[in-house]
Amino acid sequence: MRKQVIRKCYELVNGILESKKCNIRGHIRQYSKRGIRDKVENIEVMAGENEKDFEICSSPPRPSFKITTPSEFVKEETVASGNWLSLQKLTYKDPTGKAREWEAVSRTTRGSGALDAVVVMATLKRTLKYDCIVLVKQYRPPMKTYTIEFPAGLIDSGEDPKETAVRELKEETGYHADIKHISPAVCLDPGLSSCTVALVSAEIDGDSHVNLHPQSNPDSTEFIEVLTVPLNELLDTLNVHANQGSVIDARVYTYAVAQAQALKEHKLEPWVGLNKS
Repeated sequence: MRKQVIRKCYELVNGILESKKCNIRGHIRQYSKRGIRDKVENIEVMAGENEKDFEICSSPPRPSFKITTPSEFVKEETVASGNWLSLQKLTYKDPTGKAREWEAVSRTTRGSGALDAVVVMATLKRTLKYDCIVLVKQYRPPMKTYTIEFPAGLIDSGEDPKETAVRELKEETGYHADIKHISPAVCLDPGLSSCTVALVSAEIDGDSHVNLHPQSNPDSTEFIEVLTVPLNELLDTLNVHANQGSVIDARVYTYAVAQAQALKEHKLEPWVGLNKS
Protein backbone atom coordinates (compact mmCIF):
# COMPACT_ATOMS: atom_id res chain seq x y z
CA MET A 1 0.00 0.00 0.00
CA ARG A 2 2.85 2.38 0.84
CA LYS A 3 4.48 1.78 -2.57
CA GLN A 4 1.15 2.40 -4.27
CA VAL A 5 0.83 5.79 -2.58
CA ILE A 6 4.36 6.82 -3.52
CA ARG A 7 3.82 5.63 -7.11
CA LYS A 8 0.60 7.65 -7.28
CA CYS A 9 2.51 10.72 -6.05
CA TYR A 10 5.04 10.35 -8.83
CA GLU A 11 2.25 10.04 -11.38
CA LEU A 12 0.63 13.21 -10.07
CA VAL A 13 3.92 15.09 -10.15
CA ASN A 14 4.50 14.01 -13.74
CA GLY A 15 1.05 15.29 -14.57
CA ILE A 16 2.00 18.64 -13.06
CA LEU A 17 5.10 18.87 -15.20
CA GLU A 18 2.90 18.41 -18.24
CA SER A 19 0.15 20.82 -17.27
CA LYS A 20 2.60 23.32 -15.70
CA LYS A 21 0.16 24.22 -12.96
CA CYS A 22 -1.48 22.07 -10.32
CA ASN A 23 -1.72 21.41 -6.60
CA ILE A 24 -1.96 17.81 -5.40
CA ARG A 25 -2.65 18.44 -1.71
CA GLY A 26 -6.26 17.46 -2.24
CA HIS A 27 -5.24 14.17 -3.81
CA ILE A 28 -3.02 13.30 -0.89
CA ARG A 29 -5.79 14.20 1.56
CA GLN A 30 -8.08 11.88 -0.36
CA TYR A 31 -5.64 9.04 0.24
CA SER A 32 -5.38 10.06 3.89
CA LYS A 33 -9.13 9.78 4.33
CA ARG A 34 -8.91 6.18 3.18
CA GLY A 35 -6.70 5.41 6.17
CA ILE A 36 -3.31 5.46 4.44
CA ARG A 37 -0.77 7.00 6.80
CA ASP A 38 2.65 7.94 5.60
CA LYS A 39 4.91 10.94 5.39
CA VAL A 40 3.58 11.57 1.92
CA GLU A 41 0.21 12.65 3.30
CA ASN A 42 1.62 16.13 3.92
CA ILE A 43 3.30 16.50 0.54
CA GLU A 44 2.28 19.61 -1.34
CA VAL A 45 3.31 20.31 -4.90
CA MET A 46 3.46 23.89 -5.99
CA ALA A 47 3.86 24.70 -9.66
CA GLY A 48 5.20 27.75 -11.43
CA GLU A 49 5.62 28.73 -15.01
CA ASN A 50 8.99 26.99 -15.37
CA GLU A 51 10.02 23.48 -14.38
CA LYS A 52 12.66 24.76 -11.97
CA ASP A 53 9.91 26.61 -10.11
CA PHE A 54 8.27 23.33 -9.11
CA GLU A 55 8.87 22.42 -5.48
CA ILE A 56 7.85 19.53 -3.28
CA CYS A 57 7.74 20.44 0.36
CA SER A 58 6.15 19.50 3.64
CA SER A 59 3.10 21.45 4.72
CA PRO A 60 3.97 23.79 7.60
CA PRO A 61 2.74 22.66 11.02
CA ARG A 62 -0.39 24.24 12.37
CA PRO A 63 0.32 27.03 14.87
CA SER A 64 -0.25 25.99 18.48
CA PHE A 65 -0.99 27.98 21.61
CA LYS A 66 2.11 29.73 22.94
CA ILE A 67 2.34 30.94 26.53
CA THR A 68 3.23 34.62 26.63
CA THR A 69 1.73 35.48 30.03
CA PRO A 70 2.47 32.83 32.70
CA SER A 71 -0.12 31.47 35.08
CA GLU A 72 0.34 32.58 38.68
CA PHE A 73 -0.19 30.80 42.01
CA VAL A 74 -2.33 32.85 44.42
CA LYS A 75 -3.08 30.86 47.57
CA GLU A 76 -3.59 27.43 49.10
CA GLU A 77 -6.18 26.30 51.65
CA THR A 78 -6.20 22.93 53.43
CA VAL A 79 -9.59 21.24 53.10
CA ALA A 80 -8.76 18.04 54.98
CA SER A 81 -5.65 16.38 56.37
CA GLY A 82 -4.74 12.84 57.48
CA ASN A 83 -1.63 11.06 58.70
CA TRP A 84 -0.03 10.84 55.28
CA LEU A 85 -2.00 13.02 52.86
CA SER A 86 -3.82 16.32 52.77
CA LEU A 87 -6.35 17.81 50.37
CA GLN A 88 -5.86 21.41 49.28
CA LYS A 89 -7.93 23.94 47.39
CA LEU A 90 -5.60 25.98 45.23
CA THR A 91 -6.31 29.36 43.71
CA TYR A 92 -4.33 30.56 40.70
CA LYS A 93 -4.58 32.95 37.78
CA ASP A 94 -4.57 31.61 34.24
CA PRO A 95 -2.75 33.37 31.36
CA THR A 96 -5.76 35.63 30.79
CA GLY A 97 -5.66 36.84 34.40
CA LYS A 98 -8.81 34.97 35.40
CA ALA A 99 -8.81 33.45 38.91
CA ARG A 100 -9.42 29.71 38.98
CA GLU A 101 -9.58 26.99 41.62
CA TRP A 102 -8.07 23.51 41.69
CA GLU A 103 -8.22 20.59 44.10
CA ALA A 104 -4.95 18.78 44.78
CA VAL A 105 -3.45 16.18 47.08
CA SER A 106 -0.08 16.52 48.79
CA ARG A 107 1.98 14.43 51.18
CA THR A 108 2.23 15.57 54.78
CA THR A 109 5.60 13.84 55.14
CA ARG A 110 7.68 16.17 52.93
CA GLY A 111 10.51 17.87 54.75
CA SER A 112 12.23 21.10 53.86
CA GLY A 113 13.45 19.81 50.48
CA ALA A 114 11.67 19.64 47.13
CA LEU A 115 11.42 15.84 47.09
CA ASP A 116 8.97 13.42 48.65
CA ALA A 117 10.54 10.11 47.67
CA VAL A 118 12.94 8.17 45.48
CA VAL A 119 12.28 5.50 42.85
CA VAL A 120 15.14 3.05 42.28
CA MET A 121 15.74 1.56 38.83
CA ALA A 122 18.27 -1.13 39.75
CA THR A 123 19.94 -3.44 37.22
CA LEU A 124 21.28 -6.77 38.49
CA LYS A 125 24.48 -7.79 36.69
CA ARG A 126 25.97 -11.29 36.98
CA THR A 127 28.64 -13.13 35.05
CA LEU A 128 27.31 -15.27 32.18
CA LYS A 129 23.71 -14.27 32.93
CA TYR A 130 21.31 -11.82 31.36
CA ASP A 131 21.08 -8.40 32.98
CA CYS A 132 17.90 -8.17 35.04
CA ILE A 133 15.79 -5.31 36.34
CA VAL A 134 14.70 -5.55 39.97
CA LEU A 135 10.98 -4.99 40.61
CA VAL A 136 8.62 -5.41 43.54
CA LYS A 137 5.10 -6.76 43.65
CA GLN A 138 2.80 -5.61 46.45
CA TYR A 139 -0.85 -4.98 47.25
CA ARG A 140 -1.88 -1.33 46.90
CA PRO A 141 -5.20 -0.53 48.63
CA PRO A 142 -6.03 2.46 46.36
CA MET A 143 -5.76 0.16 43.31
CA LYS A 144 -7.57 -2.69 45.12
CA THR A 145 -5.10 -5.13 43.58
CA TYR A 146 -1.41 -5.93 43.25
CA THR A 147 1.00 -3.66 41.42
CA ILE A 148 4.39 -4.15 39.77
CA GLU A 149 6.71 -1.29 40.65
CA PHE A 150 10.31 -0.21 41.04
CA PRO A 151 11.55 -0.27 44.65
CA ALA A 152 10.75 3.12 46.17
CA GLY A 153 10.33 4.95 49.43
CA LEU A 154 9.90 8.24 51.22
CA ILE A 155 12.93 10.37 52.08
CA ASP A 156 13.48 10.40 55.82
CA SER A 157 14.42 13.56 57.65
CA GLY A 158 18.13 14.32 57.25
CA GLU A 159 18.58 11.96 54.29
CA ASP A 160 19.65 12.85 50.79
CA PRO A 161 18.22 10.97 47.75
CA LYS A 162 21.27 8.74 47.41
CA GLU A 163 21.07 7.58 51.03
CA THR A 164 17.35 6.93 50.70
CA ALA A 165 17.82 4.94 47.50
CA VAL A 166 20.48 2.69 49.04
CA ARG A 167 18.40 2.17 52.19
CA GLU A 168 15.10 1.47 50.43
CA LEU A 169 16.63 -0.96 47.94
CA LYS A 170 18.29 -2.89 50.76
CA GLU A 171 15.13 -2.97 52.87
CA GLU A 172 12.76 -3.98 50.08
CA THR A 173 14.97 -6.35 48.07
CA GLY A 174 18.05 -7.17 50.15
CA TYR A 175 20.43 -5.94 47.45
CA HIS A 176 23.38 -3.59 47.87
CA ALA A 177 23.87 -1.30 44.86
CA ASP A 178 26.09 1.41 43.46
CA ILE A 179 24.21 4.58 42.54
CA LYS A 180 24.91 5.68 38.96
CA HIS A 181 22.57 8.61 38.37
CA ILE A 182 20.00 10.73 40.23
CA SER A 183 17.43 12.80 38.40
CA PRO A 184 16.15 16.22 39.42
CA ALA A 185 12.73 16.38 41.06
CA VAL A 186 10.14 14.94 38.68
CA CYS A 187 6.37 14.85 39.12
CA LEU A 188 4.13 11.80 38.99
CA ASP A 189 0.56 12.99 38.38
CA PRO A 190 0.68 16.82 38.28
CA GLY A 191 -3.03 17.16 37.60
CA LEU A 192 -3.79 15.45 40.91
CA SER A 193 -0.86 15.71 43.29
CA SER A 194 2.19 17.82 44.15
CA CYS A 195 4.22 14.67 44.88
CA THR A 196 7.74 14.68 43.45
CA VAL A 197 10.41 11.98 43.32
CA ALA A 198 13.99 11.49 42.21
CA LEU A 199 14.54 8.66 39.71
CA VAL A 200 17.68 6.85 40.79
CA SER A 201 19.63 4.52 38.48
CA ALA A 202 21.58 1.85 40.33
CA GLU A 203 23.75 -1.13 39.47
CA ILE A 204 23.89 -4.33 41.54
CA ASP A 205 27.00 -6.50 41.40
CA GLY A 206 25.36 -9.90 41.56
CA ASP A 207 28.73 -11.65 41.86
CA SER A 208 29.57 -9.81 45.09
CA HIS A 209 29.26 -11.94 48.22
CA VAL A 210 26.85 -9.40 49.78
CA ASN A 211 24.39 -9.98 46.92
CA LEU A 212 24.61 -13.77 46.54
CA HIS A 213 21.82 -14.43 49.05
CA PRO A 214 19.86 -11.18 49.43
CA GLN A 215 17.46 -10.96 52.36
CA SER A 216 14.88 -8.18 52.34
CA ASN A 217 13.84 -6.44 55.55
CA PRO A 218 10.66 -4.43 54.84
CA ASP A 219 8.53 -2.65 57.39
CA SER A 220 6.03 -4.76 59.34
CA THR A 221 3.19 -3.36 57.22
CA GLU A 222 4.89 -4.18 53.91
CA PHE A 223 4.47 -7.54 52.19
CA ILE A 224 6.71 -7.43 49.15
CA GLU A 225 7.62 -10.04 46.56
CA VAL A 226 10.90 -9.33 44.75
CA LEU A 227 11.04 -9.96 41.00
CA THR A 228 14.21 -10.10 38.91
CA VAL A 229 13.28 -9.94 35.23
CA PRO A 230 15.72 -10.22 32.30
CA LEU A 231 15.71 -6.94 30.39
CA ASN A 232 15.07 -8.68 27.08
CA GLU A 233 11.92 -10.27 28.55
CA LEU A 234 10.66 -7.28 30.52
CA LEU A 235 7.83 -6.10 28.27
CA ASP A 236 6.45 -9.61 27.76
CA THR A 237 6.66 -10.33 31.49
CA LEU A 238 4.79 -7.15 32.38
CA ASN A 239 2.05 -8.01 29.90
CA VAL A 240 1.69 -11.44 31.53
CA HIS A 241 1.28 -9.83 34.97
CA ALA A 242 -1.24 -7.36 33.55
CA ASN A 243 -3.27 -10.20 32.06
CA GLN A 244 -3.24 -11.87 35.47
CA GLY A 245 -4.82 -8.80 37.08
CA SER A 246 -1.88 -6.80 38.37
CA VAL A 247 -1.55 -3.11 37.54
CA ILE A 248 1.82 -2.06 36.15
CA ASP A 249 3.31 1.18 37.43
CA ALA A 250 3.49 3.63 34.52
CA ARG A 251 7.20 4.28 35.10
CA VAL A 252 7.97 0.57 34.87
CA TYR A 253 5.97 0.11 31.67
CA THR A 254 7.51 3.21 30.10
CA TYR A 255 10.96 1.83 30.97
CA ALA A 256 10.05 -1.50 29.35
CA VAL A 257 8.83 0.11 26.13
CA ALA A 258 11.97 2.23 25.94
CA GLN A 259 14.12 -0.86 26.42
CA ALA A 260 12.26 -2.72 23.69
CA GLN A 261 12.66 0.17 21.27
CA ALA A 262 16.35 0.59 22.10
CA LEU A 263 17.12 -3.10 21.65
CA LYS A 264 15.07 -3.23 18.42
CA GLU A 265 14.46 -6.88 19.16
CA HIS A 266 10.81 -6.54 20.08
CA LYS A 267 7.91 -5.65 17.84
CA LEU A 268 5.66 -3.33 19.83
CA GLU A 269 2.07 -4.50 19.66
CA PRO A 270 -1.09 -3.51 21.56
CA TRP A 271 -1.50 -5.23 24.91
CA VAL A 272 -3.78 -8.23 24.35
CA GLY A 273 -5.94 -7.17 27.28
CA LEU A 274 -7.22 -4.27 25.17
CA ASN A 275 -9.04 -6.76 22.97
CA LYS A 276 -10.91 -8.32 25.85
CA SER A 277 -14.59 -7.57 26.22
